[in-house]
Amino acid sequence: MFCIFATMSKEYDIALLEKLTNIKAHTIRIWEQRYNLLNPHRTPTNIRVYNDYHLQKILNVKLLIDYGYKISEVADMDDEQIKSTTLNILKTTQQTSNIVLEYFQNELILATENLNEIHFERTYLNAINKYGIYKTVKDIVYPFLNRIGILWSIGNISPLQEHFASQIIIRKIQSAIDALDISVSSKTSYLLFLLPNEYHQIPLLFSNYILRSHKKHTYYLGEDVPVQNVVRVCKEKSVHYLVSFVTAGIDKDFVEKVNYLVKNIPEHSKLIMGGSKMHLDELSCFINSKKIIYNRSIEDFLKLI
Repeated sequence: MFCIFATMSKEYDIALLEKLTNIKAHTIRIWEQRYNLLNPHRTPTNIRVYNDYHLQKILNVKLLIDYGYKISEVADMDDEQIKSTTLNILKTTQQTSNIVLEYFQNELILATENLNEIHFERTYLNAINKYGIYKTVKDIVYPFLNRIGILWSIGNISPLQEHFASQIIIRKIQSAIDALDISVSSKTSYLLFLLPNEYHQIPLLFSNYILRSHKKHTYYLGEDVPVQNVVRVCKEKSVHYLVSFVTAGIDKDFVEKVNYLVKNIPEHSKLIMGGSKMHLDELSCFINSKKIIYNRSIEDFLKLI
């Protein structure tokens, strides 16, 4: 069952509300003045102050408008009608609708803002029930994390909130991996790791889930692994593919470590390096080797395996 939460614990100015909802402040003001959709509190200096109730209502109104409702129609609904109509759309829309995907992203952001684990977990599970883990992570969790990164960069999300969300997602993906059988018959093996000073495990964990769900044999080393250890395991286990990601950026030290891997892994082994197009394009300028496969998307990764 889908659940909408509206705790009253945080306050937002209109600029932050715009960033959280992707709705222009000018539009929010019009909704207030012309349609009386919101009644924010005012400071003694007449500055609008919004809370989680307002944020949740705006997100629901946006979903209805994106789905085809007119703002005048939504303005005639009371809060319960808005919520029930939103829930009905979420339950009955079967196709991969960008409207519904954005709704789930918004719910995760709201839960992260408030460090509300129950809200976060229920939203995640609702998405899993509707789409399955692959589409949930690809089309909801990844865009959510990108938006969280933007909010963090402009100072609207703290590292604490980012870690809160990441740890729940890591736990959920790990739980899905644990539910899969370990392949003992696969002829192709994969070694998954992050190089020193790389700590963002979610893409690596999700790659492990994809591989194991495709009956591939994997060795998962995790984050911040010394390159010498990677090479040793690769040789001892005769690994075919090494899988890693770059998220922290490309510097001289990182390039040297990748070069070390390329020069020291067995001839039959290849390094699949994932990350943003910007990071991979930069890395490819420094290292041009037939032993490296640059993985720019989940779809590319699926084609490789």
